[in-house]
Amino acid sequence: MGQVTVNIPMDEDLKINFERLCTNAGLSIVSVFNAIAKSAASRDELPHDAYSMYTKPNAETLAAMEECEFMMKNPSLYKTYTDVDEMFREILEEDDD
Repeated sequence: MGQVTVNIPMDEDLKINFERLCTNAGLSIVSVFNAIAKSAASRDELPHDAYSMYTKPNAETLAAMEECEFMMKNPSLYKTYTDVDEMFREILEEDDD
């Protein structure tokens, strides 16, 4: 397949810092962008860090995250399990109610 050129507008300071990082790793900016593009295309997903920079959790996700943090800070308020089968039995019983 043929080569194409992609022009990417970028903040000058970002370009300088990124180029330094690539050079210190023994790579060029082009080789790093190509590696990221190949990885993303083969996995059919963007790298998590790149994606998460531009997305914000919705209200439901934020509430779940807050609930999880609360639970982690207050484990004595919640039942724990040593047997996963028992846990699932209880969860499924609750769904039947």
